[in-house]
Amino acid sequence: MYKVKDFSEDISKIANQNSKNSRSLEVYLRALWSAALDHQDKTVSHRLLLQILKEAFVREPAAIEMEWLNLTEMPDWNYRDDRYVIEAFEDGKVIILEDNVDDFEIFRRAIQFQIADLSRFDEDVFSDPNSYYGVDSTTGNRWYNVHVHQYLHCAASFMTDGSRGGDIPLEQVDWVDLAWILKAGMSYE
Repeated sequence: MYKVKDFSEDISKIANQNSKNSRSLEVYLRALWSAALDHQDKTVSHRLLLQILKEAFVREPAAIEMEWLNLTEMPDWNYRDDRYVIEAFEDGKVIILEDNVDDFEIFRRAIQFQIADLSRFDEDVFSDPNSYYGVDSTTGNRWYNVHVHQYLHCAASFMTDGSRGGDIPLEQVDWVDLAWILKAGMSYE
Protein backbone atom coordinates (compact mmCIF):
# COMPACT_ATOMS: atom_id res chain seq x y z
CA MET A 1 0.00 0.00 0.00
CA TYR A 2 1.29 3.44 -0.98
CA LYS A 3 1.76 5.64 2.09
CA VAL A 4 2.30 9.31 2.87
CA LYS A 5 6.00 8.62 3.41
CA ASP A 6 6.21 7.07 -0.07
CA PHE A 7 4.64 10.20 -1.57
CA SER A 8 7.08 12.34 0.40
CA GLU A 9 10.04 10.27 -0.81
CA ASP A 10 8.84 10.48 -4.42
CA ILE A 11 8.62 14.28 -4.19
CA SER A 12 12.17 14.38 -2.80
CA LYS A 13 13.34 12.17 -5.68
CA ILE A 14 11.82 14.60 -8.18
CA ALA A 15 13.65 17.46 -6.45
CA ASN A 16 16.94 15.52 -6.48
CA GLN A 17 16.61 14.46 -10.12
CA ASN A 18 16.15 18.12 -11.06
CA SER A 19 18.58 19.72 -8.62
CA LYS A 20 20.70 21.14 -11.45
CA ASN A 21 17.67 22.69 -13.15
CA SER A 22 18.10 26.46 -13.12
CA ARG A 23 14.42 27.42 -13.17
CA SER A 24 13.42 30.02 -10.65
CA LEU A 25 10.67 29.04 -8.24
CA GLU A 26 8.32 31.53 -9.90
CA VAL A 27 8.88 30.01 -13.36
CA TYR A 28 8.55 26.50 -11.91
CA LEU A 29 5.20 27.41 -10.32
CA ARG A 30 3.96 29.03 -13.52
CA ALA A 31 4.83 25.79 -15.36
CA LEU A 32 3.15 23.79 -12.58
CA TRP A 33 0.01 25.87 -13.09
CA SER A 34 0.17 25.22 -16.82
CA ALA A 35 0.49 21.46 -16.24
CA ALA A 36 -2.36 21.46 -13.73
CA LEU A 37 -4.64 23.23 -16.19
CA ASP A 38 -3.95 20.51 -18.76
CA HIS A 39 -4.82 17.80 -16.23
CA GLN A 40 -7.61 19.44 -14.21
CA ASP A 41 -10.36 17.25 -15.67
CA LYS A 42 -8.56 13.98 -14.89
CA THR A 43 -9.15 11.91 -11.79
CA VAL A 44 -6.63 13.11 -9.23
CA SER A 45 -4.21 10.52 -7.88
CA HIS A 46 -0.80 10.64 -6.26
CA ARG A 47 0.64 9.52 -9.63
CA LEU A 48 -0.99 12.47 -11.40
CA LEU A 49 0.29 14.96 -8.80
CA LEU A 50 3.82 13.54 -9.11
CA GLN A 51 3.59 13.72 -12.90
CA ILE A 52 2.57 17.39 -12.69
CA LEU A 53 5.43 18.16 -10.28
CA LYS A 54 7.86 16.55 -12.78
CA GLU A 55 6.36 18.25 -15.84
CA ALA A 56 6.83 21.66 -14.27
CA PHE A 57 10.60 21.34 -14.71
CA VAL A 58 10.36 21.15 -18.49
CA ARG A 59 7.07 22.59 -19.68
CA GLU A 60 6.41 26.09 -20.94
CA PRO A 61 5.32 28.30 -18.02
CA ALA A 62 2.00 30.12 -18.04
CA ALA A 63 2.09 33.90 -18.16
CA ILE A 64 1.30 35.89 -15.03
CA GLU A 65 -2.12 37.45 -15.28
CA MET A 66 -2.47 40.97 -13.94
CA GLU A 67 -5.35 40.14 -11.58
CA TRP A 68 -3.07 37.71 -9.72
CA LEU A 69 -1.13 40.72 -8.47
CA ASN A 70 -4.20 41.63 -6.39
CA LEU A 71 -3.66 38.46 -4.33
CA THR A 72 -1.77 39.35 -1.17
CA GLU A 73 -2.15 36.32 1.07
CA MET A 74 -2.36 32.57 0.92
CA PRO A 75 -5.94 31.37 1.32
CA ASP A 76 -6.80 29.64 4.59
CA TRP A 77 -8.85 26.54 3.93
CA ASN A 78 -10.19 23.71 6.02
CA TYR A 79 -12.28 20.60 5.57
CA ARG A 80 -15.50 20.82 7.59
CA ASP A 81 -18.61 18.66 7.39
CA ASP A 82 -17.42 16.82 4.25
CA ARG A 83 -16.62 19.96 2.27
CA TYR A 84 -13.88 22.54 1.89
CA VAL A 85 -14.29 26.03 3.27
CA ILE A 86 -12.25 29.22 3.09
CA GLU A 87 -11.99 30.70 6.54
CA ALA A 88 -10.46 33.48 8.56
CA PHE A 89 -9.70 33.97 12.23
CA GLU A 90 -11.17 37.21 13.57
CA ASP A 91 -11.72 38.37 17.15
CA GLY A 92 -10.90 34.93 18.50
CA LYS A 93 -13.39 33.18 16.23
CA VAL A 94 -13.20 31.19 13.04
CA ILE A 95 -15.29 32.86 10.34
CA ILE A 96 -16.26 30.86 7.28
CA LEU A 97 -15.85 33.20 4.32
CA GLU A 98 -16.84 30.70 1.63
CA ASP A 99 -18.53 27.33 1.94
CA ASN A 100 -18.35 24.25 -0.29
CA VAL A 101 -15.30 25.41 -2.23
CA ASP A 102 -14.04 23.21 -5.07
CA ASP A 103 -10.64 21.56 -4.47
CA PHE A 104 -9.19 22.89 -7.75
CA GLU A 105 -10.32 26.40 -6.78
CA ILE A 106 -8.33 26.19 -3.54
CA PHE A 107 -5.27 25.03 -5.47
CA ARG A 108 -5.79 27.84 -8.03
CA ARG A 109 -5.87 30.51 -5.35
CA ALA A 110 -2.80 29.10 -3.60
CA ILE A 111 -0.61 28.84 -6.70
CA GLN A 112 -1.66 32.15 -8.20
CA PHE A 113 -0.96 33.90 -4.90
CA GLN A 114 2.50 32.31 -4.69
CA ILE A 115 3.37 33.18 -8.28
CA ALA A 116 2.29 36.79 -7.73
CA ASP A 117 4.13 37.06 -4.41
CA LEU A 118 7.37 35.68 -5.86
CA SER A 119 7.15 38.11 -8.77
CA ARG A 120 7.29 41.01 -6.30
CA PHE A 121 10.71 40.05 -4.86
CA ASP A 122 13.87 41.90 -5.80
CA GLU A 123 16.21 39.59 -7.72
CA ASP A 124 18.93 39.84 -5.05
CA VAL A 125 16.76 37.80 -2.66
CA PHE A 126 17.27 34.71 -4.81
CA SER A 127 21.06 34.96 -4.70
CA ASP A 128 21.24 35.77 -0.98
CA PRO A 129 22.84 32.77 0.80
CA ASN A 130 20.89 33.66 3.96
CA SER A 131 17.46 33.45 2.29
CA TYR A 132 16.87 30.07 3.94
CA TYR A 133 16.45 31.95 7.23
CA GLY A 134 13.33 33.43 5.69
CA VAL A 135 12.58 36.51 3.65
CA ASP A 136 9.52 38.72 3.69
CA SER A 137 7.77 39.67 0.50
CA THR A 138 6.44 43.17 -0.05
CA THR A 139 3.02 41.86 1.06
CA GLY A 140 4.50 40.81 4.42
CA ASN A 141 4.37 37.08 3.73
CA ARG A 142 7.30 35.04 5.01
CA TRP A 143 9.05 32.68 2.60
CA TYR A 144 11.53 30.13 3.93
CA ASN A 145 12.17 28.46 0.60
CA VAL A 146 12.68 30.52 -2.54
CA HIS A 147 14.50 27.90 -4.62
CA VAL A 148 12.72 24.96 -6.27
CA HIS A 149 14.92 22.18 -4.86
CA GLN A 150 14.66 23.49 -1.28
CA TYR A 151 10.92 24.23 -1.70
CA LEU A 152 10.10 20.66 -2.78
CA HIS A 153 12.32 19.05 -0.14
CA CYS A 154 10.73 21.08 2.65
CA ALA A 155 7.23 20.28 1.36
CA ALA A 156 8.14 16.58 1.37
CA SER A 157 9.61 16.81 4.87
CA PHE A 158 6.47 18.51 6.16
CA MET A 159 4.43 15.42 5.24
CA THR A 160 6.36 13.06 7.46
CA ASP A 161 7.87 15.18 10.25
CA GLY A 162 6.42 15.03 13.72
CA SER A 163 2.97 13.56 14.21
CA ARG A 164 1.74 13.87 10.62
CA GLY A 165 1.89 10.12 10.14
CA GLY A 166 4.17 9.05 7.34
CA ASP A 167 2.88 5.49 7.73
CA ILE A 168 -0.71 6.47 6.97
CA PRO A 169 -1.95 4.98 3.69
CA LEU A 170 -2.44 7.58 0.98
CA GLU A 171 -5.79 6.35 -0.25
CA GLN A 172 -7.39 9.43 -1.74
CA VAL A 173 -5.95 12.73 -2.89
CA ASP A 174 -7.33 15.83 -4.54
CA TRP A 175 -6.08 19.22 -5.71
CA VAL A 176 -5.96 20.48 -2.12
CA ASP A 177 -3.10 18.06 -1.50
CA LEU A 178 -1.12 19.95 -4.13
CA ALA A 179 -2.13 23.21 -2.44
CA TRP A 180 -0.72 21.80 0.84
CA ILE A 181 2.54 21.03 -0.96
CA LEU A 182 2.66 24.69 -2.05
CA LYS A 183 1.90 25.95 1.44
CA ALA A 184 4.50 23.69 3.04
CA GLY A 185 7.07 24.51 0.36
CA MET A 186 6.74 28.18 1.17
CA SER A 187 6.64 28.03 4.95
CA TYR A 188 8.20 24.82 6.27
CA GLU A 189 11.76 25.26 7.50
